[in-house]
Amino acid sequence: MFKVRVRKEYKVSEKGIIALKSGRVLTPESDGVCGVKMEVGKLYIISGRIESLKARINSCGSWIQKWEHTSRRQRKGLKLLYKNGCSCDVKYCSKKKCPRKVDSCTANWASRCEEKEGICLRQPKGCMWMKTRALAQCRRRYFYENRGLETLT
Repeated sequence: MFKVRVRKEYKVSEKGIIALKSGRVLTPESDGVCGVKMEVGKLYIISGRIESLKARINSCGSWIQKWEHTSRRQRKGLKLLYKNGCSCDVKYCSKKKCPRKVDSCTANWASRCEEKEGICLRQPKGCMWMKTRALAQCRRRYFYENRGLETLT
């Protein structure tokens, strides 16, 4: 369990607001079962779930990242764009070809490109990653690096 001070809320439900008033975020104790370790006094971006009016995070499905390590795109997304994808979930997948679902965007667990450079938005055909140059470049870099090839830029 962590005692936290919430400085800014971005994408939060009414249940989330109630749960965060306690200033407590629960996580498994061991990183072997997806427990989270955070440094005291550091500013983090965290996302998680609300269960029984308790805020819960884990390293296997939550976004926990030091603010200083967030990219400009992530900060812009938090401030402006992610709210447009509120009805979309992000699902992680470790396979080469992940199943597509209408209400979610699938992110490659290994490359982390979607996490770093992507914005999942609801579009006419369902939730999809917004096409950006930064996301395409990250995916291309990952593709070439995984095959031992030099990246062509």
